[in-house]
Formats: sequence, structure tokens, C-alpha cells
Amino acid sequence: MCVPRCEPGDLPEVVGAAMAPYEYGRRFAPREPEVETWWDYWRIDGGGCEFSVVAGHEDDPRLVRATHTLSGERRDLPLSLCDGGPRGLLDLETPRARAAAEARGAFEAWQAFAAGYPPVRPSGYFWARHYADPEGYPVP
Repeated sequence: MCVPRCEPGDLPEVVGAAMAPYEYGRRFAPREPEVETWWDYWRIDGGGCEFSVVAGHEDDPRLVRATHTLSGERRDLPLSLCDGGPRGLLDLETPRARAAAEARGAFEAWQAFAAGYPPVRPSGYFWARHYADPEGYPVP
């Protein structure tokens, strides 16, 4: 999510305000006035999908890093990763380039594998063979 610029200490409050429309128990017309609304929950935590930090900016105080997991365990995130921050500090190109290289490698491997088989033909090709010789080219 993108939020307005704020002091690092104000981030939970700013995120909370941005998340308010998505509160689990929000209601437009109260059904039970004595019951308060509640959050399912939200947390600042990349959850294994952290952002790479632009080299040389690992110590920038504007980077967001959660220090504990949801269960309260200490979370030691390498300085090269963060949970968020100003876009200019996030290295968005390196993961894209890595994913593109992996996709290219998988495609090239598939092409090498498929090269050992006959080329793809449309279903009409096989139906024509069947209609021309139903006994020699039966439909299973």
C-alpha cells in the first residue's frame, strides 16, 4: 500500500487510517450497537516477499522493517531487504530481471525438450486423417 510521507514512528497510525475502510467488522448501519467493530488484523511485514534495497541505502531511516513476527519472535531481516519505504530506495528492477531470467531459462529448456517431438498440428489435421482412413486411423 502507498501512504503519505510521515515520520517512521507515525507509520502504524497512518497505515491504520489507510486500512480503516477494510476493517473486518466495519458496518454501514449498526446491527448490534453494543458490539464494537474489530480488525481481522494487519501487520507491517513482508511475509517472505520483502523488497530489495538499492545498494548504498541499506541504513536509510525511511526504510520500514518489522522487528518481530506476528507470534512475537525477533525477526532479523538482512539490511539488503526491507518491508517497504520510499520507492526510490526499493530495488524493483533486480527481482524483475531475476524472474525474467528464470522464465527465459524455463522457456528455453521447454523449447529444447519439445524439439525432440513432432511439431504441433491442429485437430483438423488428425480428423482429416481419420475421415480419409477410418480403419487405419481410428478414433479411440
